Amino acid sequence: RAPVTTSSRQQIIPEGFKPDQARFCMLPPYANQQQHHMAKRIEQLGKEANSMDINNYAPRKDASTLLISSGIVFNYLGELDPKASLLKLGMVWPLPLDKIGELAKKYREIIVVEELMPFIQEALQARGIQCRGKDLFSFTGELSMDNIHQGLADAGLMEPPQQRPDKPPVTARPPLLCAGCPHRPVFHVLKRLKATVIGDIGCYSLGILEPFSVSKTNISMGASLGMVKGMAELHHSIDDDRPLVAIIGDGTGFHSGLPGFINLADTGRNITVIVMDNRTTAMTGGQANVGTGTLNREKDQKGISFKPLLEAMGIKNIQEADQFRYKDLLDMVRQEMKNPGLSVIITTRPCALAFKIRETNFYVDPKTCINCRSCISVNCPPIHMQHYQGIEEKKSHIRHDMCVGCSVCSQVCPVGAIRRRGEVNK
Repeated sequence: RAPVTTSSRQQIIPEGFKPDQARFCMLPPYANQQQHHMAKRIEQLGKEANSMDINNYAPRKDASTLLISSGIVFNYLGELDPKASLLKLGMVWPLPLDKIGELAKKYREIIVVEELMPFIQEALQARGIQCRGKDLFSFTGELSMDNIHQGLADAGLMEPPQQRPDKPPVTARPPLLCAGCPHRPVFHVLKRLKATVIGDIGCYSLGILEPFSVSKTNISMGASLGMVKGMAELHHSIDDDRPLVAIIGDGTGFHSGLPGFINLADTGRNITVIVMDNRTTAMTGGQANVGTGTLNREKDQKGISFKPLLEAMGIKNIQEADQFRYKDLLDMVRQEMKNPGLSVIITTRPCALAFKIRETNFYVDPKTCINCRSCISVNCPPIHMQHYQGIEEKKSHIRHDMCVGCSVCSQVCPVGAIRRRGEVNK
């Protein structure tokens, strides 16, 4: 929220591209000229940065310390109300070094309160402005009210935070894949097969976390394909021809994975690539990609399909799998991990959230359940252990309002205790 001043709307009509090689062709001599242009821009920005119009200086009477911050940290400082003056930077590069230098003369101590690395602190020190900051605040992670309060107390600017009464520790709750997420059975299979998995960026990045803990790398979009080939070549050179598995989603695959597939096409090493095609760019909000076509989900088939694209690259061993047919997926991945050369498995179930997947839900028969927790290992949010009336030990239970009916838990249950509602008990 903020005060807003309204004015008459101005209609801007785009002029379109105007050719100007001096601006858009960064080869000598144009690039050299643009260096001078950039230097002038930074100089002008520096003058504007030193204007108090974009900075917020809140002096405190009789204060001997100036706290310099930017962004939300300034709001935290204002709420904590330490015994210090405050300076909020409206722009952190270029810094208003002249203005900070003038203010520094008024104070005995300058403390920079900034998140992550000491960027502002080091810039001030390089200018000869004595300051501190990272001796009081963490150099990594988000600064919260609590750790800022403790840092200010350590600096003698306010009373230490009150000690809270001892409470039981809060149970850690890592992020979870959605109920019915098609990635879950893939991770369950890979963990069961003890596969060495080279991961990538997407919802399936959660394969790093417990209880799956299968993905061993997570660097950047599309990196899994290049990394897995490099690893396979290295392993081969030391007579270690273990099977390797790389995973990549459809959104990441179209965005950054195609060069990696081309690079893999002629490999002779034992590499299995699983394309986790859930028909959307799920991790960042379900945006379109070239695989979803018009994004009209009823006409979704108009998008580009991975299989013919990979076939055009010369990749021959390509299979498609419905990962909700758990045993078929398990057998397929096990077999392809044994096959020499490159194998590609495309899993085809769509995102349960983006496509609103919901079928008849499942329930647990506590009298049949043997408390083996096989279903718990699937890590689906609706499944948990609970006490049933008249039964001493905890048994598995499924929240019917969360279950979307994907059936994976029922397929891993060894005794048939998990059944779809309405099915006849056989």
